[in-house]
Amino acid sequence: MSNGRSAIRKDDPRERYANDAEFKTLVDTFFGLIMNVRNRFTPFELRQALVLALIRYEEMTLRPLSFKLSPRIDTSWEKELEREPPKTIKQLLNNLFGKKEI
Repeated sequence: MSNGRSAIRKDDPRERYANDAEFKTLVDTFFGLIMNVRNRFTPFELRQALVLALIRYEEMTLRPLSFKLSPRIDTSWEKELEREPPKTIKQLLNNLFGKKEI
């Protein structure tokens, strides 16, 4: 569990189900819901619905991240991005190979 109450590895759900009562209740709740709608939805549709419900929940509970950015360091490729793009092939070739006459 994210609150630190469980020492069971999160990637072993069967072990966690056997040893974590709160997780077991959650799984049993989902299982009961699935059993109630199993004749109307495929397993794929059930997965889609659960993923969408989780996405909606995350969107509803998102909090802004607070972190400090390191000082900005300009790199040569970023300076290149600030230049106006060439409008002709001749300008592009001049930018790539120098100001030679073509």
